[in-house]
Parts: sequence; C-alpha cells; structure tokens
Amino acid sequence: HRDENMQVVPLWATEWKQTPEGVFLTLDPKAKWQDGTPATAEDVKANIEALMGQYAPAFKGTPRLAHMKKAVEEVQVIDPTHIFIKTRSSDPTFLPTIGGANYHLLWFGPGAYLKQVGHDGYIKRPLGGGPYKIQEFKAGDRIVWERWEDFWGQACYWKKPQHRSMEWIEVPDDAARFAMLKGKQVDMVVNVPYAIAKPLPRSETGQRGVNPQKGALWTQTMK
Repeated sequence: HRDENMQVVPLWATEWKQTPEGVFLTLDPKAKWQDGTPATAEDVKANIEALMGQYAPAFKGTPRLAHMKKAVEEVQVIDPTHIFIKTRSSDPTFLPTIGGANYHLLWFGPGAYLKQVGHDGYIKRPLGGGPYKIQEFKAGDRIVWERWEDFWGQACYWKKPQHRSMEWIEVPDDAARFAMLKGKQVDMVVNVPYAIAKPLPRSETGQRGVNPQKGALWTQTMK
C-alpha cells in the first residue's frame, strides 16, 4: 500500500523482494478475511490463478488477465506466510500490479470462497480483508461501506477508520460533482478538473492531507 506521503509500505505483505526470476512475499500472520478465516499464501495462489482466468467461466478474471497470463509461470506456496510467484521474464511492472505500489489495481479475497461462489456470487457478497466491509454495491451507482471492527492491521499509517460508515457515489459530470461538494452533500470528490481546482488552496503547500487554510474547500493533487 502507500501511506499519506505516497511511500510504499507493508500491509498484507510485510516483506517483498523481486528478482529476475519472480517475486517473494512474506505475509502478516495476523491477517484474516472478513469471514474470520486466516489470509494465507494459499489465498494468494488462488487469487493469482483466478486473475489469470484459470477458474473461468465461474470466475471471470480481471481486465489485466492478459498481463497476468503472460507474466506468471508458476505460483509456489512455501508455507502459510511465504510464497514465490515465478515470472516468465524479468517484469518490473508485475509487483506494482499485484500489490499496492500503484494503488490496488487488483482485488484479493478468500481463495476457497472465490472457488465456491464464482464471479457472480462474489459480486453479490464480496469478502475482503480490509478495514471496511461492503454493505451495499450497485454497479455504476454507489458502494456503501461499514467499518469492520475486527480489522487485523496495526500500523501507524493504517489505523482503524474514524467513521463507522462511508458511501461512494458515482457522479460522472464534473460540474455536478463539484456542486455536490460545495453544497455539502458530500465530504470529498475526486478528479476535480484543473479549471475548477486552480484557485483552491492545496495541501501540498504544507503537510500532505491537511487543510492548509482551514477553509471550506481545499485540494490534494495526486502526483
């Protein structure tokens, strides 16, 4: 994952090493899924295989399926907290793709559950391992999240969320999105056009993520 200063930091994988042969991962032994089962190397293996399309048509893979199939030669489980993903060639883009170094380009869930319910079942009842559970999901409309009280992560950059619930709303129109922000219908919007954001104070002038002038509106540029 990345912290608020955009530095790559551990989350599920506490250590990682990339070589020309592939990627070694060490997983947090405390990690678990939201159904209470441990999150282990077997889950990483099942997720990588699912993302490569090996469970099709029950699970449909990922938009990056072609990259995954081209990149991965074999997934080797060493023990519950150690895994080696052997790549077909030296691929510097592979680690950011499967991890959080480029934000979460892929989603991970309980391996046995993925195989059991397939793609459609997972969409109806998604299970992850993060600090929020998905309470409601309507594609192209909204996601409603509820804080997961049993979140296992313990890091200074990944604390238990302050808010019990959170709602993400899809609003494609730039002006409408900004109007909702100004009207206090929402607390935050993303992808504000430069023409709108240009006169607003920015957190980069001080500590990242902090409102610099304590005004009603401010921005943070994603670099």
